[in-house]
Amino acid sequence: MYSLSVRHIISLYCLKAFFRINKLLGKRILTFGNYLGEIQFYKDVLDLYRLKNPDSIIIIAHENEECYLNFIHLYNNHKFIHIHINVLQANFFSNKEISLYLTTENLGIQNIYSIYLFHGQPSKALSFHWDKLLHFDAFFLYGPMHKEALYYFSEYYYGKLPENVKLFEVGYPKMDRLINRTIIQSENINELGIDKRKKTILYAPAFNEYASLREYGIETLKELAKKNKYNVVAKLPVDCLRPPENNYANGGVNWFEEITKLCKTYSNIFLYKGHSIEPLLVEADIMITCISSVSFEFLALKKPVIYIDTPNFFDIALKETYFPGQNTNGWDKITFINGGKEFGPVVKSIYDLPQVIAEVLSNYQAYPYNKDKLPNYLLYNPGNATNTAITKINELLVSSTKSLRKVTKSFQMTSYILPKIKRVAKRIKNYIKFKKNNENKYAKGYIDAITTEKEAKKHGKSICEYLESQNDDIRKVGRRDRIINNIIHYFPNKQLSVIEIGTGTGMYLEKLLHLNLEQYDIYEINEGWKQYLKRTYGNNIVHILEADGIRLNHTPNQTIDVIHAHAVFVYLPIIQVLNYLVEATRVLVKNGLFIFDIINDSDLTVRDALNWNKAGHSFAVVIPHSFIEDFCILYGFEIISNFKEIYAGSTSTYYILKKIY
Repeated sequence: MYSLSVRHIISLYCLKAFFRINKLLGKRILTFGNYLGEIQFYKDVLDLYRLKNPDSIIIIAHENEECYLNFIHLYNNHKFIHIHINVLQANFFSNKEISLYLTTENLGIQNIYSIYLFHGQPSKALSFHWDKLLHFDAFFLYGPMHKEALYYFSEYYYGKLPENVKLFEVGYPKMDRLINRTIIQSENINELGIDKRKKTILYAPAFNEYASLREYGIETLKELAKKNKYNVVAKLPVDCLRPPENNYANGGVNWFEEITKLCKTYSNIFLYKGHSIEPLLVEADIMITCISSVSFEFLALKKPVIYIDTPNFFDIALKETYFPGQNTNGWDKITFINGGKEFGPVVKSIYDLPQVIAEVLSNYQAYPYNKDKLPNYLLYNPGNATNTAITKINELLVSSTKSLRKVTKSFQMTSYILPKIKRVAKRIKNYIKFKKNNENKYAKGYIDAITTEKEAKKHGKSICEYLESQNDDIRKVGRRDRIINNIIHYFPNKQLSVIEIGTGTGMYLEKLLHLNLEQYDIYEINEGWKQYLKRTYGNNIVHILEADGIRLNHTPNQTIDVIHAHAVFVYLPIIQVLNYLVEATRVLVKNGLFIFDIINDSDLTVRDALNWNKAGHSFAVVIPHSFIEDFCILYGFEIISNFKEIYAGSTSTYYILKKIY
């Protein structure tokens, strides 16, 4: 389900044929994009569509494994077809198989009519980023303010609304049950144990840099909890569900852990861990936020919002991060950018919150400001948005609407499977030739094991020390130790199963033996160094395996925590490197690491190439950074770090990839 191995590709082609046949027979086939924490924004549409169209085929395309697990936990025993979102992004399916694609996140899918359902009201100037305007066929708008924001940013980016975009005044399905008062109180709320005798203050900040959570979120909660007058409930944005390493999402902080610590100190602070905020909107008396669009959900219920002023978001984040070089003056005064500050009091200091809260509670009917304007300004079809969405979806299906965006070529068997078969056949041919000639085709000039070992002993040095002493470039001294220091803190803190590709002299193995190792498997193709490694390191933990320069064929699926390779992929043909990358997908466990260096397109200028030539090196193979990025997208990895290190006549770039599903 989550990789594009040949076996999975064959399965997907069977699925593709199944969809195409059913579509030809008149079946409706819909796909919903499922992103982390965002089921809440499309669940009502999905449920009502299934109820009214029981014969339709529904595909759920998941961002990652965590999204998949969250979904099946919610929809246990329901029949859906599950695929990975990147299968769609690779244009594997087209409108010949899928009728409509609906999503609350990211971009539409080429060749399939794509509808943007959104994940909240507009705020922070990010809802209608320029790429979204070009990569969807239709927007299901929540209300007049939503449409106002769309036209504002269409004018800002293009001078007019792009011709490919169709607008439908649907409303906000997630709000229907709140408006109709049919929402069932969440078990998560009951489990919090809040004091029903007290008023409840909901703190629901935005996740962004310079929003209140990162600026003074902990201090805000402490201030609200003082004197134990109120229940203070914190609801973190869905972005905080992502790992702390994702600096964009959470600033490198595990906010769930930090606020949990507060809950142990303050008996009236509660952390709500449910994804959907609706139960809290019912329970809370006042919302405290900054620039989060969740404020509009509370306002739509005519309940008061108090805003924490965040000038640095507008003066720094918007100007320097999101819209560098653009004129964003006055955006802090625009309702669909500032989170609706015209509808509630704004505090300059969090220490003013207790006084303002007291004022709002004592004169509750006066808040929010312009109360009568809010429902008609924020929502189309209040209480009936889900029905409206289903009606529009069925209309689009009946009319067999096609995407008007530029069509790209679909993912075809002839463009993937056949070349792959040819490449495998070529590798086998090269392998046979290698065995016949008793040498590695791609490692001519590789240092001789016996000679190197003798010379090192003669000089009273380790092999690593001896080789470094032979360098005429002082920058290369200490290279191994610098690399180890750069990668070691990413290793999981547990007993590890490790693979090293191309171990050679064992210089990196030597530095990693102190780790808590369950096994350390070596794939080394040079016979001389294999024998040296067996004599020097072979034991119950370190295993020297037969290598063919093509596969990790002695390693079972999903059994390895870390794979690393040093100065190996700098000389291998790009297709051979890809083969190792795909093998890593197979053998690594979830969250496993693949660490390697390549010569990428920023490592080798013409002058560098001349230096290589001057030093007598001719083996460099350049692999573009974009190639590694594309691999990560297709195979479920993320680049968690990269760094440069001196190598041969220039530098190489080390990548630390993490398998995220």
